[in-house]
Amino acid sequence: MGLFKKTNSPYGAGATQGNSTLQNLQFWKQLKNDSTPNITTARTVDSFNTTTSKPRAIALSVDLETRKAHTIVLGLVVLDFLISLAALYEALYDPASPSALDPHLNVTKTLHTSRAGFTGARVFLFAASLLIRTAFLIEIIFRLLATGASTYLRLPYNIFDALIVLLAFFLHMTLPAREALIVNPIILCRLWRVIFWVRCFERELSARFERDVTNMRRTCDIEMGQVVDRNRELEKKLTVNGEKMRVLLGDVGIVDMDITA
Repeated sequence: MGLFKKTNSPYGAGATQGNSTLQNLQFWKQLKNDSTPNITTARTVDSFNTTTSKPRAIALSVDLETRKAHTIVLGLVVLDFLISLAALYEALYDPASPSALDPHLNVTKTLHTSRAGFTGARVFLFAASLLIRTAFLIEIIFRLLATGASTYLRLPYNIFDALIVLLAFFLHMTLPAREALIVNPIILCRLWRVIFWVRCFERELSARFERDVTNMRRTCDIEMGQVVDRNRELEKKLTVNGEKMRVLLGDVGIVDMDITA
């Protein structure tokens, strides 16, 4: 009967959208159940890390372009600068012989003094600074291996950074004591790398935002799929009930005709 004729209901109007939503739902389910997905998350590195396959493997195993790595480098730079200031302060008030400000003796020859306490202080400060600068030198070597010498040296700020590290390391070892104490704070020039830290922080925020948006879309697709499934079940129930109603009304009409006759 006309009462139960299927019309363009909201369920029918959303059929195309429902099919698209079901496809998205099947995609997310397949992605979730797949133990070895084909989608891989690529490490985000700076533009100067475009390398061939072999250096690329080294860059992935030793990633120096993360915010954590830059934080460690900046922390060591500040620590080395503070050690340099402590060594300068110690030299100004150190009465031991030879003097820590001797303009003729190499800095390594002024470490052992006539007083054990001052000897320990000089050796500790010198060794701590040398250890940090050796770590910086190893960092530069890893960057060269990761990107390739030609790619690394193509950018001026890489050359500037490497020169600071090399100067800080070799001047700390070779200059006379007084000049070495004056030049040691040059390592503070590496603080320009805070720019990379900010860039990494921005990339992490962007990646986190994209991940949240993806999760929201997946949740929305799943919920829409569930709504479409419920709507289809309701449509089936409505169809069945309509058939039953038509049968019931048809039987009542036959009974009325018999009574009238």
